[in-house]
Amino acid sequence: MSRVATRPVTLPNGLQLQTGERCVADLGRMVDPTVYKNPEQFDGYRFVRMRGTPGLDAQAHLVSTSPEHIGFGHGKHACPGRFFAGNELKIALAHIIMKYDWQLTPGYKHRWEEYGFGWSSDGMAKLLMKRRDSPEMDIDNF
Repeated sequence: MSRVATRPVTLPNGLQLQTGERCVADLGRMVDPTVYKNPEQFDGYRFVRMRGTPGLDAQAHLVSTSPEHIGFGHGKHACPGRFFAGNELKIALAHIIMKYDWQLTPGYKHRWEEYGFGWSSDGMAKLLMKRRDSPEMDIDNF
């Protein structure tokens, strides 16, 4: 997440940006081992466990904002559409998970790709998908 200054600006810490200079949000806390245990390893239950931990519950929801996870911004700059986006994402995932069987192609070895200042999953990974004969749950008639 980066921005270009459209006019000279002085940040709260005194740093001055001139017109045309770029600033980038520090996403390092999202992969900081002092914040999240084994942050670079996928853990599908990480935030579920946080929900049951006093003091961390408020940070564990998809739409939560905090200095540790700024995917939806934070403070007065928090994305007002994050609740809609979160619900849409959950609906799409429910549809995909309930109606299709998915797997990576046999023998595929995962690799990370550099993406800007961070890393992304392999965009060229091949997936095999098959529509289920009978969905796990009929989600079309809710």
